[in-house]
Amino acid sequence: MPIMQADEPTELEAAFARYRAAQLALRGHHKPALADVEAALEARVELFRCLVASGWVAPETVARQIDLDAVLVDQPHGALGG
Repeated sequence: MPIMQADEPTELEAAFARYRAAQLALRGHHKPALADVEAALEARVELFRCLVASGWVAPETVARQIDLDAVLVDQPHGALGG
């Protein structure tokens, strides 16, 4: 008997889809737009938050990078551009 999938994606699935879409927007751009870079950072922070909430334990180096990303995400819009 096949496993039935829910009509709505889980929070983790939605975060992964958002992360993939953000990465796709960056791919192939020699100089991506600041908004695309900010969206990718936000999506990565959200994905890892969902992964940790699901029980995943991030390696220390990954956890440090995500903490740094989270600080950057908390900056005012456009602040990454200097």
